[in-house]
Amino acid sequence: MARQGGHGGYSEGYVTFNTETTVFIAVGGQGGAASLTGGFNGGGAVTAGSGRTGGGATHMSLATGLLNNQTARDNALLAAGGGGGARNVDGSGGWGGWLTGGDGGLEGSAPSRGGTQTAGGQGATGGLPGTAGQGGNANQGNRAAGGGGWFGGGGRRN
Repeated sequence: MARQGGHGGYSEGYVTFNTETTVFIAVGGQGGAASLTGGFNGGGAVTAGSGRTGGGATHMSLATGLLNNQTARDNALLAAGGGGGARNVDGSGGWGGWLTGGDGGLEGSAPSRGGTQTAGGQGATGGLPGTAGQGGNANQGNRAAGGGGWFGGGGRRN
């Protein structure tokens, strides 16, 4: 039975503009199964095989671009992390959001780590770590990738 990926984060805030201002909104895409591309706006990819990809982040910025674009980050108003992907047969994806995203779980094994406000989450067992605006990729089939966020979660190799 396939496992569930983690849920995306939630953010809210208030801002007042004194003049007409353009705000750019990038809505994160859902991660998927048997897809090599992660969710829109930073979801980690699965570079081979049939693992599950991470969901992308949603953010609002005064500059156009995805969350891995420095200009968009410098002008960001709000961000909510995407959930991590789950392995096909066991484990679960970590949630996106809070000060630290949730760790990806796998019974009896070290988890991939959620991203924080200052660093990407560590990949588990050879998986790639998350980076600014980008979830870590899973670099082997039947593995799970990290969700996008201010700093993305780590991916998993095995």
